[in-house]
Amino acid sequence: MLRKIRLLLWVLIIGFAYMLGYWPQHQELTALQNENGQLRTQLASAQAAGRVARLENELLQLIEQTETRNYGEAQKLSNTYFDDVRKEIDRDRGAAYSGKLEAILTRRDAVTAGLARAEAPTAGILRQTLGEMRELVLVLTR
Repeated sequence: MLRKIRLLLWVLIIGFAYMLGYWPQHQELTALQNENGQLRTQLASAQAAGRVARLENELLQLIEQTETRNYGEAQKLSNTYFDDVRKEIDRDRGAAYSGKLEAILTRRDAVTAGLARAEAPTAGILRQTLGEMRELVLVLTR
């Protein structure tokens, strides 16, 4: 009987010691996993902001070529810009900013036609798009 009590005490002591070591490690692991998830979310947001800022830079180059009436180069830049907007939309369809990019993409035909006909008002459409892109960058960097 005494032997069984000693064995039970040893099992309880070993179990208690195990829990003393396990519980803090488990808590730390859980906290680190939560932090890791938050950092991944922040990284994804920063990467999206970087891609949208790159689109804004492409748009600025397009506007510059359009305003200097270099319509041939502007057509090439326009194709690249709108293709890149499409790629960004396709990258993450569930992103909050996809709707704004879809709205920008609807202007592709009007811009392409305006550049092909060398119409100066095309720069106005592009400037409006630039304002929307800047708002999008501001939202993503907050």
